[in-house]
Amino acid sequence: MGNVAVIIKPIKAQFGNPEEVTKAIREAQHREGERIKRDLAKTVKTWKNKPKFTYVSEFKGGDAVMMVRPSGPSQEATIWGYLEAGTRVRWAVMSKDYRSKTSPGGWDSGQGGGRVVIAGKKAMMKRGIRPRPGIQARRWLDTVVHRNRSHYREALEKAIQESTKKVMGSK
Repeated sequence: MGNVAVIIKPIKAQFGNPEEVTKAIREAQHREGERIKRDLAKTVKTWKNKPKFTYVSEFKGGDAVMMVRPSGPSQEATIWGYLEAGTRVRWAVMSKDYRSKTSPGGWDSGQGGGRVVIAGKKAMMKRGIRPRPGIQARRWLDTVVHRNRSHYREALEKAIQESTKKVMGSK
């Protein structure tokens, strides 16, 4: 689950001074990556142990590509991945007052409540307890792509235009 990533492929950069365009695109990707990381951090803002979010930007086959994913302690990134993608079953029994900190379709992390009473497949099977219904997928990455695709594209196109104008001596 720690290998969850979002890939945004907006444009093919094929004009202007290649060094200037590349530099401008990388700077724009950095700004956009930081903005997307801040956006994703909202999904875990109330967690005690939080994954961090990282991004990698590169050029592949002429495309400017950015991948954003959870990182940090593997358990936190794994839990985030389970919430992101959902699960078929849940090998945990929660207290009656349990409330999840996040919900499908929601973006921000809330207070939540309750606790885990029994955790793990082995512990549940030992007590004869069947798995519980799975975790409903949050699909935060789908939301990130939907919310950011056009902004990302516009930021990179603007960076290319400005770097091209700079090279050609126009204002």
